[in-house]
This record gives sequence, structure tokens and C-alpha cells, in this order.
Amino acid sequence: MKKLAALLLVLFVAACGNATTTTTNTTTEPPGFIDFVEQTRLTRDYQNRFFTEHGIGQVTLANCIDGDTAHFREPGNNNLIRIRFLGIDAPESTGVVEPWGRGASSFACQRLTDAQTIVLSSNGTRPSVDSTGSRFLGWVWTDGRLLNLELVQESWAFVTGASGTRYVTALQGAQEQAQRGGERIWSDDEDPDYFGGDPIETDLRELRHTLMQNPEELLHKRVAVTGIVSKRFSTNFFLQYDFDGRTYGMYVFTGFRDFPIRTGDEIFLTGVVSLFGGAFQLTGITFNQWLPRDNDLRIISRNNVVEPNLVSAGAVRIPINPELEGTLVSLQNITITGGTTNMGNNSMTLNGRDASGNTINIRLDANVFIFDEEGIRIPHHSWFVGRTFDFTGIVNRFSNNFQILLLETADFSEVL
Repeated sequence: MKKLAALLLVLFVAACGNATTTTTNTTTEPPGFIDFVEQTRLTRDYQNRFFTEHGIGQVTLANCIDGDTAHFREPGNNNLIRIRFLGIDAPESTGVVEPWGRGASSFACQRLTDAQTIVLSSNGTRPSVDSTGSRFLGWVWTDGRLLNLELVQESWAFVTGASGTRYVTALQGAQEQAQRGGERIWSDDEDPDYFGGDPIETDLRELRHTLMQNPEELLHKRVAVTGIVSKRFSTNFFLQYDFDGRTYGMYVFTGFRDFPIRTGDEIFLTGVVSLFGGAFQLTGITFNQWLPRDNDLRIISRNNVVEPNLVSAGAVRIPINPELEGTLVSLQNITITGGTTNMGNNSMTLNGRDASGNTINIRLDANVFIFDEEGIRIPHHSWFVGRTFDFTGIVNRFSNNFQILLLETADFSEVL
């Protein structure tokens, strides 16, 4: 009997050891932990279905954005699907930078990048859009696990706007449990990835050189720079400055907050250096018209003339001249040989070639409305093919290639 009791004790201890549940952070879960993610399963059929048409479908990852937003592509077409994760809100890491925002973004992106299968599902039979009208609301499944819920369970996101949705019970249960756990967004601890100190004084030339040679030195740090607004891009803008005959620029992402600035304004700002789609940008810009602080955006002078630099198509290529990134340039006599049109938002990419045979891509944003000689809007890139144009735009990096970003109808003219 003693031998049998000893054997049972050994088996019991071994079984308890094997039953220990761990999170992706390799921390042992507390007693009584409920894995709401494991309990929540995707039961709708997604095979041979499309999210934009049927409210559910398999997709591939196009871009990670932040802790509650990502871009995907449906199989069989090239249309970009912008998804705002339904029912949650993660700390900001793009336009505004908040504590735990970078960690939430990294967690979500790692899950999406590692996933063998990504499925999007809507709350109803058809997808709905968010308050901006530019993003679909969706549940994001990575290898059968609901990422929206996992972000809440792991204390990276809050529950919001979930009332009446399919998974509200699991979301609320996970949030209550996370609150009791007191980690990350529910703790009083400082976020080790959040740079809250004084901004690093620099200029656009030094900033660009450092990012080219040693990006880790400034990545996720707040810097203070001065520059002239060369182009507005919705609420966002490009900033540039001339140093000894050379121009250096940077994209500034405002997170859909509109500041009272215009092209030609010389401004001071502080922003956090971040990386999106292979391109560096400044985010976390602050402004207060009535109670300005030292680090807030402020206008130094107005009505400065911003002249584009005349370059060849061959100069706007990696790695020939990466210093051009973010600056205003003009190209002459570019013949359009082909392109693509995103029928979902009417944006276009034109494939161009100069007289020397150098190729360049011209990007027309969805907000740029192009009209022909009779005042009729041009809906497709085919109108440009075979014609020759002069272009003025921003050198912009996309998928590790440079392109010219056109932001106004006046940015191009046909060479007759």
C-alpha cells in the first residue's frame, strides 16, 4: 500500500507540473486563471469567402500599424483592407505616442507576422466601417485565436465599443481578470519602451544622416527639429530644410489631428521617431493654441517659398540617393508605360520611364482628383499610358522602393 501511495503521489505531482499554463511572455499564470482566448473559437466557415463581400474570409498581412489597426489583402485581388480591431482600444503608438503603445503594437504585429492563417470576420453578415469611414471594423483571427481578445487578456488593450457584439462576454471577462492582475496598462509601473524625457535637439540633416547610419540611436526617441512645410497630406505633412545647397526632409504623421499650418510655414516641433512600411516618420506631435508648452508645435514664420529640386528618375532609387527621401522634387519628360488602379479608393500607381530608360513609380493618392481636358474625372491609370508628363511630388518610400507621391492635381502637367 505504501508503494502504491508513493506512486500515486509521483503521478499527481507530474500531472500538476504538466498542467501549468504559461502566456507568450513566459510568465506562469496565477491560480484560477481563465484562458478566454483558448475558450473562444471561430465557428463560421471562411473557406472560399471574402471579408468585403461575405463578412468573413482569409487574408494576408500587408502592414502592421499599431496595437489595434492593421492592413490586409484578400486573395485574388490587390485591394488593401484597412482593419480597426473591433471591441478594443490599445494605447497609441503612431500619431500620438502613449505608454505601452509600442509594446501593444509589437505584440499585435508579432502575432500577425507569425500566423500561418489570418481570418477577418465582421460582427454581422457584412462588414461595417469605423467613425472615420476609411477602415472596416473586424475580428482578427490568427491561427484560430481571436487577437482582439488576446490583446485584452494580455493587458495590452482596453475593451471599448463591444456592447452587443458576438464576443462581449469574453472581452469583459478577460478585462476584469486583467485588471485584477495589475500588469502593463493596469499597473502603476513605467513602460520601459516609452521615452518620456526631454527631446533630443537635432536638425533634419543630422536626423536623416543618423537614421541612415545608426537608426537605433534615435528610433522611438523624441527629437526637436525645425523645418518648412513643403506639402500637406490630409492632416499630415512633409517637412524639409536646406543645408549648404542640399535638402533634407521628413514625413510628419499627426494621427488625423489637423494643425493650423500651411505650405510654406517654418515650424518647430518635437516628435517621436517611428518606422512604418520601411520609412521613418515623426509622430506624437503636440499643439496647444491657448496654453502652448515648450515642446508643442509652433509657427516661426510664414509664406516661405518651397522650390522643388529637379532630379532624374535614376536619382530617385535605392541605394543611389536615399537622402532625397521626404523632399519635394520635380521630374521632367516621364512617359507612362503602365500602372495599377485600386478600384476600392481610386488611388493609382503609374509606371514611368525617362528618356534615358530610368524607371520610376508615380503614386496618386486617393484624395487627388484628376480631371481631363473636358473636366471629367479620370478614374483609371490607363488614361496616362503612352503620354508624357512633368511631375512634382514628394520622394516617398514604399515597400523599400522609392516613388514620387503626388498630392495635388497641380503636381503634374502633360508634355505636348
